[in-house]
Amino acid sequence: MKEKISISLDSGTIASLDQSIDNKLIRNRSQAVEFVLAQYFDSKAPLKAVLLGGKLEESAKLLNLNKILDELAQAGVTELIVAGGKATERIFSEIQKHPFYSKKCMYLREDAPLGTAGAVKLAANYLQHAFIVTYLDVEFSMDLAKMVAFHKKSRGPATMAVTYVEGNNLTDYIRISGENISEFEYKSGRTTKLQNAAVYVFEPSILEELPSKGGLEKELFPQLAKEGKLRGFMFDTKWKHLEK
Repeated sequence: MKEKISISLDSGTIASLDQSIDNKLIRNRSQAVEFVLAQYFDSKAPLKAVLLGGKLEESAKLLNLNKILDELAQAGVTELIVAGGKATERIFSEIQKHPFYSKKCMYLREDAPLGTAGAVKLAANYLQHAFIVTYLDVEFSMDLAKMVAFHKKSRGPATMAVTYVEGNNLTDYIRISGENISEFEYKSGRTTKLQNAAVYVFEPSILEELPSKGGLEKELFPQLAKEGKLRGFMFDTKWKHLEK
């Protein structure tokens, strides 16, 4: 819910605000003020990450867990949320042994399978600022802090990490125009050499668009791409999807 207020600003500040109006994401002075304030408060807020189980056996996820935790810690993530079914309880228990995240992690358990989008939506009450989402069945090494900075600068609601992969086991059809992912399809039969790396940065506004049950890749990303709301962060460092 929004409230109407009245403020007075000097002419220089107003001129700077007017320069930020792009008639796309920011259409007027009110939206410009809201955007600048949101950026300021977001810069002061703790960076959170939501961890999703993926399709590996729990033992394999546990082997990969510390690598992911190291990447998140280096990016400045201060709080973790583990969301998923009963099997992810072991993941949460393991994080509780971590020297940094032991007291900075919460567990949200699904009563019934909700899919990846539904699992993220479970955490809606705890996500008031930009946040990271990733899976435990991918292994990666990238500059996550750079990705978060890219996301904030792009002013979009969602950013997907994208990498170039050789091979025949690709799952995605991705087209990128500038910073925008203009087309995205998951397991449609069509592929490109570009691969969704399963690491995302979202604004909290995206939570309103998430279905209560469904997948990020199937239900959310194709629509965001069609609407011009999905940014692509390209990287060429280590990435691997861990097989069963």
